[in-house]
Amino acid sequence: MKKRVERLRGMHDLLPEAYQQHRVVIDRVQEFLGQAGYLAVDTPILEQSDLFQASFGQELWQNLYSFRLHHRDLCLRPEYTASICRLYLDTYQQHPLPLRFQYAGPIFRYEAPGRGRYRQHTQLGVELFGGYAAFADAEILHLACDVLHTLHISQYRLELGHIGVASGFINRLNLDDQAARLLLSLMEQISRSEEGERLAQERLEKLYPLDTHGTKELTAVVPDAPNVDSRYITSLLNGISISFGDDTTRSEVVERFLWKMGRNEQRRQILHALEFLRELHAISGTPPTVFDDLKNLLSRYQLDEEPLQELQQLVAILEQNNVPSEHIILNLSLGRGVSYYTGLVFEIHAQDESGFD
Repeated sequence: MKKRVERLRGMHDLLPEAYQQHRVVIDRVQEFLGQAGYLAVDTPILEQSDLFQASFGQELWQNLYSFRLHHRDLCLRPEYTASICRLYLDTYQQHPLPLRFQYAGPIFRYEAPGRGRYRQHTQLGVELFGGYAAFADAEILHLACDVLHTLHISQYRLELGHIGVASGFINRLNLDDQAARLLLSLMEQISRSEEGERLAQERLEKLYPLDTHGTKELTAVVPDAPNVDSRYITSLLNGISISFGDDTTRSEVVERFLWKMGRNEQRRQILHALEFLRELHAISGTPPTVFDDLKNLLSRYQLDEEPLQELQQLVAILEQNNVPSEHIILNLSLGRGVSYYTGLVFEIHAQDESGFD
């Protein structure tokens, strides 16, 4: 008896009724976006891996459907933005700005499936090239709220964040690139729930465990070890009557010690960054009152207030365009795992009659 071929885990079929609902939503939203001046485009499902490698990084690369075929590194599209940027560079670079595009199609990510979360799903979105940043951000946000009204969704929460606050703090810690990217990629998980924060901390602890073996004695002699160079350690070892065999072995001992001390310092800085992200997450709420609390936090950590000023300007523009302030929540711990986010990030949580978020 032949084994039945089953649907892949994390994938799903659209049956006639669900497919019809799916098409109605896409058609209605795309018609509205077209009226707003956004031109419909599409890109290949399959792209060269290099297109996504820089933005996803090593930590998230394992979640992509990437493979090698005929000596070429290929990847199923995990999101649209990078592909639309390639399309712009290929075709529209000489066109006057601003340019507005919309798209809808399947994307693929190898993530843990859950309720309503699949490894293939449809992404519908827009990209706006050019224009004054604050007004461009406001246009996208207002457009997103208008889409909800078009779909008769009136109960929602607009959550605003700014990557610049957390990245400014993390960049000041002199972390290595892997640690800095990892922290930024875990921001989304940290901001979701206490469980997400716990899992993120466990992951960081696993990658940067406390390493005291073999370094405790030398640390007592060299209290500022993370900031010394190999010449100091070599000089110290020269005064110890231990045979290292040859210069290569001695050099390896020095490099290994400095690497261990560097890892311990990275761990300390990472835990410091986690504490800052917790404080950011704790100060979230509706404008304008939340701005004062955030200003106090940034002042205490001596961080630039420019991202906060950008958000204040953005909130003022939204309120002028009839987005109720009670629908707006500021959450500066809101994060994204994709590295091309540098400023505004936002989420919209809609509620139906049963209160499902």
